[in-house]
Amino acid sequence: MLQNQFALFLTSCFIVLYSEAQRPKSNYEFTSEALEIIEKHPDQGQLKPMFQLILDRKIDSVIASSIVPLNTEKKQDLKNFIRFFRGVAFKKKLLFRQAQEEFMGITEDFELYHFVLFYLGVTQLEQQSFSQSLASFQQLATSEADQLVNINMGKLYHNMGIGHLHLGQFDSAELFLQKSIVMQRNQADTVALIGSYGDLANVYYEQYQDDLAIPYFKKAYHLAQQSSSVKMKQNTSKNMAVVEENREDFAQALVYRKEYERWQDSLNDQNKIWEIAQLEKEFAVSQKEKEVKLLQSENRLKVAERNGILYAAVGLLLLLGIGSYFYREKVQTNRLITLQKEKLTELNDTKDQLFSIVSHDLRSSANALKKHQNNLLSIYQNGEDQPIEAMITQGSKLAHQTFNLVDNLFQWALLQTRQSYFHIEPLRLYFMVEQVAFNYEAILQSKGIGFQNHIPKNITILADQETFKIVIRNLMDNAIKYTEACGRVTCCAKVTEEAMCEIALEDTGIGMTSETISLILQEQQTRGKRTHIQGTGLGFQLCKDLIARNRGKLDIQSRKNHGTTVIIQLPIADQHG
Repeated sequence: MLQNQFALFLTSCFIVLYSEAQRPKSNYEFTSEALEIIEKHPDQGQLKPMFQLILDRKIDSVIASSIVPLNTEKKQDLKNFIRFFRGVAFKKKLLFRQAQEEFMGITEDFELYHFVLFYLGVTQLEQQSFSQSLASFQQLATSEADQLVNINMGKLYHNMGIGHLHLGQFDSAELFLQKSIVMQRNQADTVALIGSYGDLANVYYEQYQDDLAIPYFKKAYHLAQQSSSVKMKQNTSKNMAVVEENREDFAQALVYRKEYERWQDSLNDQNKIWEIAQLEKEFAVSQKEKEVKLLQSENRLKVAERNGILYAAVGLLLLLGIGSYFYREKVQTNRLITLQKEKLTELNDTKDQLFSIVSHDLRSSANALKKHQNNLLSIYQNGEDQPIEAMITQGSKLAHQTFNLVDNLFQWALLQTRQSYFHIEPLRLYFMVEQVAFNYEAILQSKGIGFQNHIPKNITILADQETFKIVIRNLMDNAIKYTEACGRVTCCAKVTEEAMCEIALEDTGIGMTSETISLILQEQQTRGKRTHIQGTGLGFQLCKDLIARNRGKLDIQSRKNHGTTVIIQLPIADQHG
């Protein structure tokens, strides 16, 4: 019974020794490996500050600064790093349950997962979850060799030995503790070795193998005397006192008891020294606070003066900013008004030009048609013997010309006021020309003019269908109008190297002078400059505008009395589209 109680006491003592042995050193085991991974991580700007807090032992700052990122971060690899740093911080503060929760929330693809398993096993061991702890350590021990490079295998085997010891699995406990002792000797880790000796002694003592246990208790005691840890000296002295009392060597036990009390007094003295130092520190802080308060009072006066100047300056800047804003708004408003005025002036000029054309050209055509009808009526009423059919044909021509003029005026007005619907699409050129020519068959036959369409049927152009028809119709109308009887109108086309279709409408009519061609091709035509040109000229003006809108070009080749060739260039469609 006495030996069982003694064993329980020794177990508790060496759990304390184990805890002392596991205190973090100046650097964590994962420092170099974690730094190398973070340097290559795309989000290192978010990880480095928290990693630095860990290295600086600012544990509370780690926990506080990681709350928001943990709840908002979507990337799993970043969440793994955050949970790892939080787990290390909680473990440092001995909050083992919280540390375990963080470590268990990390996925297995985390690059430092071998360290996660190590710290998870330690936290489970501290909470006396020995089976879970052994499972974590066993998973770590079977990892790839490259992952165990920075793991302290002496600590790992020591921890596994403690787990088996508490589960009563003495053979496994002895095996792992012996392994840890070998490694700790090679590493010259005195503190860890003291704990391993004590735990191995406990394994033997639990099995009533006193002759094997006592030498290890003595080894732990002698090593502790060589260390600087007062706590370990105190604990090993007390353990040896219990051992000697159990062996009934009370004289030696008394020696160890006195030594234990001496270390206890030394520890108390250290605590008192620490308390006195703490009181002195608090007094110094109190004095410093008084000085700080005095300085704060002086600073408040200076700040009040400075704020007065600052507020005045801010107010002045605010007034300047408001004035600048309203001035800029006024300038922008004036600029907008000027642009609108220019646009209205342009529209008004367009309107005046449109009315000028309508009032002159339409009046002339309507007047000619009116006179012709009066002459026809007079001939009919007087019973004069004149060819009525010729007069009717002439009237039909006048009516056709007037209609074309009205249609051109309408299309030109829509174009100038941007009311026309416009849609560029692929068009089969040959059939488009055939459709327009069909409407002129009667006029062509009446004048005895031949029409030939030599356009290849495979050519497809890009243009708006309705405006292209208007262009061809106007050019056909002009060609027929200025071609004598028995003449010829020919339409042909070819594809150029610039992916353009060159359409030529050729007639054998009266032709034009170079001056007339130059005047027609000008960007704008004034009434004064075209009064001597035969016809109104509106058809060509409309053709120019519509061809330009279809991203094409217009050219005229002609000589007086040698016919006219009008050339249109339009983009071709992709033949494979």
